[in-house]
Amino acid sequence: MEPRNRRNKRKPPRESAFRLFRLFRGSKIPSVPPAEAAPNTPLSLPQLLSRLIGVIGALAIVAAVFSPWFTVPGMSGEPVWCSVFRLLTAGVVVAAIVRFPQLRRAPHRAAHCATAFLCTLLLFPYFVTIWSPVYAGEASWLNAQHESLTGSSGDLYLSQETRADSWRQRVDVVNRPIPSEVIDLPDWTRLDLGRLIDLTDWFGASPWFAIFVRKGWVLALCGTAACLLALLRECGAGSRLAAVVMRRGLLGFAGIVTLALIPPALAVFQLRAAQAAAQRGEYAAAAQRLALAARCLPALREGGAFVAQQGLLDDALRIASPEAALHRARLLEARGFDEQAQSQHLAHLRAPGSGAVRRESLKSLLSFAADALNSAEVSTASALYAALLADDPQNLRANYALQLIAVRNADLARLPALQTQMETVYRGFNTSTKKAVLALGHENHALAEALDGNPDATWRALARARKP
Repeated sequence: MEPRNRRNKRKPPRESAFRLFRLFRGSKIPSVPPAEAAPNTPLSLPQLLSRLIGVIGALAIVAAVFSPWFTVPGMSGEPVWCSVFRLLTAGVVVAAIVRFPQLRRAPHRAAHCATAFLCTLLLFPYFVTIWSPVYAGEASWLNAQHESLTGSSGDLYLSQETRADSWRQRVDVVNRPIPSEVIDLPDWTRLDLGRLIDLTDWFGASPWFAIFVRKGWVLALCGTAACLLALLRECGAGSRLAAVVMRRGLLGFAGIVTLALIPPALAVFQLRAAQAAAQRGEYAAAAQRLALAARCLPALREGGAFVAQQGLLDDALRIASPEAALHRARLLEARGFDEQAQSQHLAHLRAPGSGAVRRESLKSLLSFAADALNSAEVSTASALYAALLADDPQNLRANYALQLIAVRNADLARLPALQTQMETVYRGFNTSTKKAVLALGHENHALAEALDGNPDATWRALARARKP
């Protein structure tokens, strides 16, 4: 009898061991919710840090509502899409305040909403690039001028050897084509790996967007990412629910990107059709297809290649348009009638027209002025550069050349206004390379003061050049 009693006493340990084995194997065992199991459990350090990150992210999103998102020097206001995204951000803040009691009970739902909002914010550069062509065209033009001054083949780099000799008398201005395309003309027939760079340009991955984007979009993007991380931590670090949220977010973003590629794909189709019609001599059909391509992809209208194609077709169809007038002016340039071409380009600056045509005329006039200055025709170049700067106060190349001319002529009275104007334009640039151009302006002022016999003012200008 004693052995049997001993076996009966050992049954409960075997049952508990079997349950422990089932728990190890991952079987479903009823569990008590954390809130009911330990209502007074203190927060751990990871939970405290995640919630602190979430609070900081929420404050950043609120600050984004009252901050600028994208501005371009010389243009009033912001693109309309900045207001749209700002209102959307404000709506998200209001919804979060109203639904705040439900966030702790269902953090996975809030995580889904935060993921969707983050994917929407990532499309802000796309809307500015494609659907705000006026602002995008001007931003691209200013960035191209800045690159022509500070790039590896720009004025500041190539003039290092001669700018300290003979009071700037031996310095030539660089005369090379200045690209101002918002996006490259998508006239290709197939999509391969080499075209992925074009696709990234469509979504705002370009230098000009990084230079002129403001802190509003950055605050909204970083704040939403911080809130999403905090919500995923509330769902459970490494849990299946967090993985589901991230997977659905990636799939949703891929779907949004696919939808965003539909307008560019339609534009590519129309451009190919326009090319085929032009080759058959059907210019009216080609012009119609070209207009449809610009309607599908408005950023095309701000590019020089598109303007040239439009002007060629309008001139063939005898249509009086700014593009056709620009085409005829460039024909005069090619045939060597420089004076007639200059007068027509100056007329384009005064006449109302598209910003792209005006920029193309500015390019040609800048080339004429550079040729004149490098050929020692200083008075002609000075008059042409002054006319360009009067029409376009944000023209960096004309300002740089006029400062150079002022130093050569010891025209001290002209330099402070030019330097102030240059600083006003560069105040809207988000790049540190602008300091090199501003420092060069202070050096020009120092040279002019030295020529005028003012040693104290010369040293003060050189001190400002060291800390522009």
